[in-house]
Amino acid sequence: MNNWFLAAAFFSLVTALVHIIAGGRFVVAPLLSCKPLSNLSRFTNYYCWHMVSITLLLMSIAFAWCGWSGADKGLAVFLTILSLLFFLWNLALIGWKKLNSRYMLQWMLFLPVIASALLGFAA
Repeated sequence: MNNWFLAAAFFSLVTALVHIIAGGRFVVAPLLSCKPLSNLSRFTNYYCWHMVSITLLLMSIAFAWCGWSGADKGLAVFLTILSLLFFLWNLALIGWKKLNSRYMLQWMLFLPVIASALLGFAA
């Protein structure tokens, strides 16, 4: 058993829940009520939001599997790289589009996932 991968699973679950709960309220609800956007734009974004929800939940389950099985390092590598890419893309988007980082805090949710996973490789 690898407790660090289990911690990464926990932090991934927290990230998923923040995405689903806060994102549902502050991102999805305004998006769906934005009538100037076409149905195609609104519901394509809504579909993508759900794809991210599913991805984050599966990351949590997969990190938990890595932690409990203690054997699947390849999957843990993939999940860690995925978390790192989500982290880096968020920071790049903030810099590139000159966004207010106070409203784009998603990167902070991936830091404990990445740190726990990296510690899991050292364990």
